[in-house]
Amino acid sequence: MIQWDEFDKDDAYISREYPLGKHTGWIKQFALDSMPYYQMLFPVQGYIDNVTHIADFMPQVSVSVVQKGERQEVYMLYINKDLVYYNGVTDKMPYAYSTYSGYAQIGIRLYDKYIEIDSIYTQPFYKHDLVFDIDHLPAHSILKEAPNYLTWEERNSLEYSIWQLDNNYQTENGYIWQNESVVHLSGGGRHLAGPFTSGYGMHFYAPNNFDIQFAFETGYQYDLSRNITRLEKMKIFPDILEKVFLQKVKSPEWILGDTILPPPVIDYSHPIFKVQPYLKLSGYNGYSFNASSRGKLLFTVAKDTLLKYIILYSASQPEKRQVLWGELRKINDIDPGSYTLLLVDKNFNTAQINNIIVKASTTFCLHVDKAAYLANNKIVTKLVDEAMNPPVPPVKNEPIQLDFPASDSVRVVVPIAATGNASIIGKVTDKKGGLPVSFASVTLKGANIATTTDINGNFALRNIKEGKWTLIVTSVGYLDQQIETYALGNNSPVLNITLTITSSNLDEIVVVGYGVQRKRDLVGAISIVNGEELTRSAGSVLMGKVSGLQINTEHDYLFSPTRITLRGNRSLSGSNTPLFVIDGIIYYSMPPNITPDMIASVSVLKGAEATAIYGSDAENGVMVITTKTKSLRTQFRDYAFWQPEFFTDKNGHAQFAVTYPDNVTGWETYVLGMDKHRRMGKAVSFVTSYKPVMAQLSMPQFLLEGDTAELVGKAMNYTGDVYNTATTFSMNGGGLQQGSITLSAKASVVQQYKITTPVGDTVTAAFSLQTSTGFKDGEERKILVFKKGTEETTGKFWVLKNDTSVSFESTIPNASIELYAQNNTLDILLDEIAYLKKYPYYCMEQTSSKLKGLLMKRK
Repeated sequence: MIQWDEFDKDDAYISREYPLGKHTGWIKQFALDSMPYYQMLFPVQGYIDNVTHIADFMPQVSVSVVQKGERQEVYMLYINKDLVYYNGVTDKMPYAYSTYSGYAQIGIRLYDKYIEIDSIYTQPFYKHDLVFDIDHLPAHSILKEAPNYLTWEERNSLEYSIWQLDNNYQTENGYIWQNESVVHLSGGGRHLAGPFTSGYGMHFYAPNNFDIQFAFETGYQYDLSRNITRLEKMKIFPDILEKVFLQKVKSPEWILGDTILPPPVIDYSHPIFKVQPYLKLSGYNGYSFNASSRGKLLFTVAKDTLLKYIILYSASQPEKRQVLWGELRKINDIDPGSYTLLLVDKNFNTAQINNIIVKASTTFCLHVDKAAYLANNKIVTKLVDEAMNPPVPPVKNEPIQLDFPASDSVRVVVPIAATGNASIIGKVTDKKGGLPVSFASVTLKGANIATTTDINGNFALRNIKEGKWTLIVTSVGYLDQQIETYALGNNSPVLNITLTITSSNLDEIVVVGYGVQRKRDLVGAISIVNGEELTRSAGSVLMGKVSGLQINTEHDYLFSPTRITLRGNRSLSGSNTPLFVIDGIIYYSMPPNITPDMIASVSVLKGAEATAIYGSDAENGVMVITTKTKSLRTQFRDYAFWQPEFFTDKNGHAQFAVTYPDNVTGWETYVLGMDKHRRMGKAVSFVTSYKPVMAQLSMPQFLLEGDTAELVGKAMNYTGDVYNTATTFSMNGGGLQQGSITLSAKASVVQQYKITTPVGDTVTAAFSLQTSTGFKDGEERKILVFKKGTEETTGKFWVLKNDTSVSFESTIPNASIELYAQNNTLDILLDEIAYLKKYPYYCMEQTSSKLKGLLMKRK
């Protein structure tokens, strides 16, 4: 006998570790392969699928990775190319993610590898805990090296999907969720949660405090409080970090068995708004026609007493009480008798005055000075309860009369399976996954007998007549199945039934049609803003370059008031401002929007030379300015620019360059500003594009080959002068028609020209004008030309299983044939959804198709 002293008391300790993956012989020695944990460490088939039955139809997935028996950290997880998990968040959602039933594509980002696994089957009503072995991946998997830091694509994906919260005392232990993605926020400091989908609605709930809903805007840190959502521009990974390295995890954590949790129930145990008690008013304080037979009550109370209600009742008839507002001090038309008066204050404390004797044709006067106001008066408490909890009227249980027509009635006969000793026993499973299909409906066709499968897919129809029967098996998400079988007596064999998941009908989401995307046709002119214009005033560029030129500017900013004199102050009362001729148009003052880099050349005329050409208006000289403004406008759109973020310098100034489109219109500029203290402000400015004389072209939006159409040109003069003007219609760069018109002051002239559509897919048409003073303007637009008839693409679609031969014979001679093959159904669906999303039209049917396609992608 060997005595082990203190054997059951000594603590074990580890002196050295040996990786089990390098000593696999111990697996058999200790029968480790019979234990689920070690089965997951060493998957026999390359991966293992541990399934758990769940109540939701949509399957759920979690993914783990091993290599040589060691757990590997999953840094990012993609399901059907959507990011669903990032290990760098501060607060994690349950490690379970829903996917569409059927085949799923999985992407796994490891420390220095990326794995893409195609066609993993997921079955409805099951959670799949998947464990993959890197060295024995399933067929059609892709394993490639990756850097040990986030790539720019991964970095951008996280910036656009991770939600940030600046925690405060109001948001402690809150919940944030979007659809089925629910995260419980614990601890203080900054929170990172997600991934979530940008632009979709989110809900935050701080238990017993507040809840708030908002759309997820990426790139911001949120600060939440009751009814207020504050956003501060903040990146998850600052730009100063050139590379974001992944942290090596020595002992990765495995999370198995998690399922998606429902959002928390919003419940305020302590209501924010407490309902105040009240009384229901009753009685009438007026005068009757027989007032001589009744009396009155007149009373006063102490000056500092504030009453809420007055109650007067008789001890002999308490049901005939009067409940009146507390402001009253006189009660009329009281039947003679003995009464009690209750005075109720705002806290429902009550003073009771008894033995008030009211006589006919008299007034009982009462002064209440030092009454005791006590709580919990029985009558007041009863009246409060009646007012706040009115009795529910009883529901009359009257029999319902069903009137059937005397004629044209329909009689339905349902056969009943005769009672017998036979039975049908079976099991329903998924055809591909092989797992039981729970709660499927199994019905005897033509009879009133039905049952459902249990959680293991088993069912039994007992005590039916022997013979041939047809079973109808249905389940959510599966194709219906009809099976002919025989009901037998004792020892009935088990009937195995398999169901197939329904496939999406692509015809419901694919839009077939032809169309052309066009930007909105708007008439307009170009305006340019750049950094120099934001800091220099108009006219300053000419200082020192022209003799006798003086420029006085009130402020040094864009569009500041400027006074320009060319020959000195010649007049004490009249104007000394020169005449300005800009691009052939006369101005009597310098337009404030003319900036230095808009000017191509400047000529200055003085004395007789100026007056000889421009008359007496030019006695102070003439400045002839030629700008770089486009004379033929070709770019049209309904937005000007978008600058998502820029920063001020130390002086509070900010500037950037932008080119406006060629529209003659007004542009509203909205500027939102925020400082580091999260103080916000906004400003709105209005920029007007302007052409003193302009040409406008109108034409059809599209043409067919051989069509005849009419181009409409309109010349407009917004000035107070008359101009002799030459006009030109042109098509595809060649002149078609030239004309000469006189443009009166503040008037317009319309011209037409008929064209025949040439062969080609586009027609470029233009209408332009030039005044005798040299001013030019015009519009050039493109018209799309379609061939006559309807273009149609025909073909065939095959599903190729194993070794399959197909043939295709074109019915159109010399037609081009395109062959496209794809081995991944999921990629086909995602490509089709992408085409659907980009389709440019939004009628009801097409909008519905877009929504259905996007919903499929989200699932």
